[in-house]
Amino acid sequence: MKFTRYILLAAIALAALPVSAADDISIRIKALEKSASVVERLQNRLSQAVANFQSAVEKRQRDFRADRIIVKYKGDKNFQVLKLRGENVDDAIARLVGSDDVEYAEPDFVARAFTAPNDPFYLYQWNFQT
Repeated sequence: MKFTRYILLAAIALAALPVSAADDISIRIKALEKSASVVERLQNRLSQAVANFQSAVEKRQRDFRADRIIVKYKGDKNFQVLKLRGENVDDAIARLVGSDDVEYAEPDFVARAFTAPNDPFYLYQWNFQT
């Protein structure tokens, strides 16, 4: 829809210009085709970026523990980890968020490190070895 709108606007803009020669018309047509191909390439890149973002979001939503949630009650300093027994994570969060005593409730997401730190003595730290 937007692609055709851009083509229509470009065609109107080109038609509004004065026509001086036959060569001028062919140049305008080539410019219109080039701008259409640029718009098409931009649309392809945008759709690829959206697809990549959606897959990253879906992956992030799956990376949580299915047996516990994080809850912070109003007035408490710290959050609590609640273990679920036979209840779905989404159902438990919906139930707790509806309560007036709960400040927030969220899944217990799994954090993963991408790389090792740049500390030169990292290899010598015994507590980070598995």
